[in-house]
Amino acid sequence: MIALVAIYTLGGVLVTASQSIGMFIAARTIHGFAAVSFIAATSAYIAELSQAETRGFFTGLTGVAIAVGYTTAALIGLAFSYTTNPDVQWRTPLGLSLVPSTSLLVVLYWAPESPRYLLLKDRAEEAWQIISKLHHDPTDENQEYVKEEFFQMRTQLEFDRTLDSSWIHLFSKPSYRKRMLMACLVTFLAQSTAVLVAAAYGPSLYAALGFSIKQSLILQCGWIAGSIPAAIIGVTLCDRFGRKPFIMTGFVGCTVALVILTAMEAVYAPTATNKVGLGWAVTALYLIVIFYCLGVEACGAPFYCEIFPTHIRAKGVCFCVFVNSATNLLYLEVAPTALQNIGWRFLLTRSVPLEELAAIFGDTDEVKIYSTEITVKDDGQVAVEDHHRTGQSVSVAGKEETEVVLREKV
Repeated sequence: MIALVAIYTLGGVLVTASQSIGMFIAARTIHGFAAVSFIAATSAYIAELSQAETRGFFTGLTGVAIAVGYTTAALIGLAFSYTTNPDVQWRTPLGLSLVPSTSLLVVLYWAPESPRYLLLKDRAEEAWQIISKLHHDPTDENQEYVKEEFFQMRTQLEFDRTLDSSWIHLFSKPSYRKRMLMACLVTFLAQSTAVLVAAAYGPSLYAALGFSIKQSLILQCGWIAGSIPAAIIGVTLCDRFGRKPFIMTGFVGCTVALVILTAMEAVYAPTATNKVGLGWAVTALYLIVIFYCLGVEACGAPFYCEIFPTHIRAKGVCFCVFVNSATNLLYLEVAPTALQNIGWRFLLTRSVPLEELAAIFGDTDEVKIYSTEITVKDDGQVAVEDHHRTGQSVSVAGKEETEVVLREKV
């Protein structure tokens, strides 16, 4: 992530200093590569640091951050639209993007590494220090939850190292392929809600409805700002009610709002005189981003991270982000032409440990241990109930090896 932020910062410098269209496009390519890659890395990173019960909230915060970023960019764009200096109008807003990226570069130096990554690299002591610090419960004197969680994590990752994590296996194994299709379909449909087209070409849509340039920019700022409370509500409740209900609500809400927008634009945009009709069109545009951020934006990142097991999670999430970007490219490239020529025609994973998600898709042979099989005894030792094994020695990082008592499951 540090490398990606550094590349993004370099892209920001080059974009701000661009002297020609060619240089600008090349710099934006660097910018976009780093930004999209960082989104993929951040989602997986946060999911692997979070507890199962709060993973949706913390992973979904990436959606809140994106909403805040879009809103800030829109407000800055509106503010600098009042200046008459052409260079200041576009260079200064782009240059200001260097402030958060540089700050993030500094903050990431002190960010902890993913404990699951450390365990994959046989760095159990470091992983234990991070987990015991981040998931410490002051009300749990023996820290049973942390010990059980770490034991399951370590046992599962030792097994994961023996599994095939290649790209070929990701697409050839039926259960993996099913996950890929589900995740890619969700991200494709998410970008098919018209939210990105509305974000990129919102002022054009408002202009088509008869609003002035300044009115269009102000309406666009309000439109994007509405995404923040919607995303906050989504991430706050998704761990309580699950990802699926929110994602479905988001899709249904966006579809209904898009139907209303299409009807209002078809009937009232040509004359732009009916204020009630135009008001409904603007309301529909606002509802699109509200429902999108409430369901898809808030719960999308947790869903993409949870649907893949640890040993293929990075590849799975990255491919989802690739599909997302490819879909964005498609819609954003055709949108200007479409708006000009055809106009208006234009699974449950909540609170399940990451180590157990493979079982949801039928891959029970890839789950080494379940959290319900793990208990911590009064003396601090970890005990396991597992009908697959008859004996095993394990250790909690930082402690001497202790014999684990295994009992046959009833």
